[in-house]
Amino acid sequence: MPIARGTRHGRAKLTTRQVQAIYRAYWRKTPRPSVRTLGARYGVSHQQVWRIVHQANWTHLWTRRDGTA
Repeated sequence: MPIARGTRHGRAKLTTRQVQAIYRAYWRKTPRPSVRTLGARYGVSHQQVWRIVHQANWTHLWTRRDGTA
């Protein structure tokens, strides 16, 4: 059985689009919003936002098709 990733995981609170929006908002806006602000906006913890913006979670979104990061 394959590992459920992203929105296929039963406990996912975010959609793929929301994760991408969090990543873009953090890295492309000036001044940069805090992870706490983004967490409150999307209803997740600031730790979860930190893991998204540093590509520690939702890794299937950040991996290239050739398998490299």
